[in-house]
Amino acid sequence: MKLNDRLTKIEGLQRSAMLPAITLMRIIYEPSETGPREVGAFARIRSKAGYTTMWRGKNECQNNFEARIEFHRLH
Repeated sequence: MKLNDRLTKIEGLQRSAMLPAITLMRIIYEPSETGPREVGAFARIRSKAGYTTMWRGKNECQNNFEARIEFHRLH
């Protein structure tokens, strides 16, 4: 099952549309010789228009990424 299909299935399990908009944030790791290495992160945000997927920039720190997600959720 592809990642997009999994996210759609998880989001479809919600009981009510009255719940606040959820944000799924995932950090992606890959194996390396020195142990797991973080290679990226993305967030999927539900809004009235549908779903938006936001990827963390290559040189963007986690705090800035979370602030960008929160800004997008509120606007």
